Amino acid sequence: MSLDKQRWRGLVALARDGVEHGTRAIERVHLATARRTFAILEAIPVTAPVSRVVRVVHDASVKASYAAVRVGGQVVGEVVTRAMADDADADGDA
Repeated sequence: MSLDKQRWRGLVALARDGVEHGTRAIERVHLATARRTFAILEAIPVTAPVSRVVRVVHDASVKASYAAVRVGGQVVGEVVTRAMADDADADGDA
């Protein structure tokens, strides 16, 4: 395998890891920041019941959104990896 293809494969792996770990870190910060706001709203008797419902919906949508980004990153990484493998087969490098 050529050095150029090795570098591209390394870049794809780096991008996959970046998306995976980056989105997990951002998701944790996002949820922690929202948690503080919801804790305040839930401590106020008038807003507490609605705040609890909104918190559940918020947390679920945040988790689903970041999971979708991770899946998208995995799919793109897999497509690029397979395209490079197909290219190697066509070139006789595999």
